[in-house]
Amino acid sequence: MLAIAAYAGSRRTLPLSRDTIVYESFQGGLPTCNPLALFRELSGNSGMGATHIWSVRSELLTAARDLLGANTGSSSGTAGKVRLVATGSAAYYRALATAGILINNVTFPRQFRKRAGQRYLNTWHGTPLKRIGRDTNLSEQALANTMANMAAADVVLSTSPFMSTHLESAFNGPKIAELGYPRIDQQFDAQLRRQTRELLGVESDQRLVLYAPTWREAGPHTARDSSAEIARVVAAISGSGADVKIFFSAHHLIAAHTSANPELSRHSAPLGLDTNQLLGAVDVLVTDYSSVLFDYLATGSQLIRFVPDLDEYSGTRGLYLSSDQTPGVATGNLSELAQWVAGDRLIGAITQDQRVTFAPHGVGAAGRVIDQIVEPWLI
Repeated sequence: MLAIAAYAGSRRTLPLSRDTIVYESFQGGLPTCNPLALFRELSGNSGMGATHIWSVRSELLTAARDLLGANTGSSSGTAGKVRLVATGSAAYYRALATAGILINNVTFPRQFRKRAGQRYLNTWHGTPLKRIGRDTNLSEQALANTMANMAAADVVLSTSPFMSTHLESAFNGPKIAELGYPRIDQQFDAQLRRQTRELLGVESDQRLVLYAPTWREAGPHTARDSSAEIARVVAAISGSGADVKIFFSAHHLIAAHTSANPELSRHSAPLGLDTNQLLGAVDVLVTDYSSVLFDYLATGSQLIRFVPDLDEYSGTRGLYLSSDQTPGVATGNLSELAQWVAGDRLIGAITQDQRVTFAPHGVGAAGRVIDQIVEPWLI
């Protein structure tokens, strides 16, 4: 409470630091997603010279420091300085009150109020298949902080006309920049693909499969424990044959549940390995209603949706596309899923039309966002 009270005072009294950038992913999770891609591009640009501050939950500070590299906390090796603050701490609220630029892929806390002179880039965290914002049946109270953040944002990133349409509907017409997603750039890096497959121990004759399901709701912003169902899917795919190697990537809202499951821990991607880095390395993506399927379109080949609860999910949460309109091939049968993954025939092949519709911008989004949005804010 003291930190929040100090934040209110700081907004009135402390000067803004125009060349300081605060980054946050998933309410203080590990640095990832579009904010991380933008940070890497900016911190390696000798012409920027900004101070970079990452908001991370206290229990993740050590892992975040390792992820961001040895230069965290000093100016050595970067264009500016890099610091970490514990989300919710006094240092966090001071940074939130005084940074000239704010970058988030979800929302800042409900106490957040953008000051005059601050610039706020909301990158959001995926092209939506499941309905979001005002397009859901969530109450105004449940949506209040998200709507407030979208109203405060100077710019919200979009990947395509499809996404822009739904951002406008869901969030009451924010200012949208349709430049593509910075996080997708790494999927085009052939050397990174080789390095990632070596890191994961994938042999040259093995098919690398990523299973990346989304969360199932227990409440408006809380997930139920679906780790047992997920483990059954992982076990079925991993039993497809010696030429199949499977890794599982947990949605951040279910990570606490899945990390306690021994079967899933055995197949989990290493902590801090970015999902889009994985997407650039895999041969087959298995997902359900997650936005990763749209990211995968940019570089992937085989896309399978395992959706045994399709009727229930579409009838409650709601989807923007019918199953026939959604890229990839769908099944609710676990045996069929395993056969598709193990088979020689390419099931769920991605088409060029799907790339043009849902992922038209290709590589270079980080540079476009910095050139057209962030760099003018720093001048």
